[in-house]
Amino acid sequence: MFMLKLNNWLDKCDPYWYSRLLGLKATYIAVVLFMANALLHPPLASLIMLVAGAGVLIIEMPAINTHKKKDLIYLVYILLISITIGLFSSYAYFKIGFIIVVAGWSYLLYSLLKKAPQLFPIVSVLLMLGLMALEGVNTGNFYIIINELMFIWEFALIVFWAHKLFPNLYHRVWRSSVIKSLESMRQMLEDSDNQQSRVIFKHYLAAVNVLGLLQKDQLRSATKLTKWLSYYHYYLADMLVRERVHPDDLVVIRKDIDLLYLAINLGNTIPQVNIINVNGNLLSQHYRIYGNIKADWNRLCLAASS
Repeated sequence: MFMLKLNNWLDKCDPYWYSRLLGLKATYIAVVLFMANALLHPPLASLIMLVAGAGVLIIEMPAINTHKKKDLIYLVYILLISITIGLFSSYAYFKIGFIIVVAGWSYLLYSLLKKAPQLFPIVSVLLMLGLMALEGVNTGNFYIIINELMFIWEFALIVFWAHKLFPNLYHRVWRSSVIKSLESMRQMLEDSDNQQSRVIFKHYLAAVNVLGLLQKDQLRSATKLTKWLSYYHYYLADMLVRERVHPDDLVVIRKDIDLLYLAINLGNTIPQVNIINVNGNLLSQHYRIYGNIKADWNRLCLAASS
């Protein structure tokens, strides 16, 4: 009972599973960093671990939605944070010069990302870590700065490969988005209006956004299922707006959506059922779209179990 309540609470606070994924990955990276610290004993260990680990949290932003982007942005982050720490540490003792350097570097970073404003938080992280680094690296000595940066690069390499070896759990984000879409569709049918359409579209975008991160054996079926789910939403919305639905047909559709919701929520396959010929009936479109969704979900279950 407690676990069920906890799971329901987490679903409300974290509907798409992003925060839980980030928490698991952050814990995993922290363990790897502490093990590396025990072996390597770097100076300013907390600063070096923070700088190397922060990049992993950055690349889990929803806007960074392919594995190639994640790898590339982490490497670019390490390059930029190295330049930031080097610049700030070199000019720490020159107050006017330091202000000019910080302002100029901030302007340059924001200019580089002006075509991707969703990545602006990266600049804030770089500036914050650059200023925090002054607590430990605030000398104009070139060799001391390079020595600290070499430790950062060493730990960054460890973190990068730890990130690459982390299990792929993005299917949970995709499945959570699909489940939320079905919940909103059920609510739309219960209310017999189209007020849930905007919410359903938000869930659909969340599912589409994570498709590029799924495993190869999941990608094709998940992409097709997401597309069919979008068609299904438009079919239901059109049916309700035009008020063409018969009460008996509505009962059938609700039962099928409940069956699909339960199967996806539990990770079970949906048994195949012979459909009576409904040509010319409003339900024919329902059975066509629903059948495709069901087939793609069953293929996903088969891929997961193989």
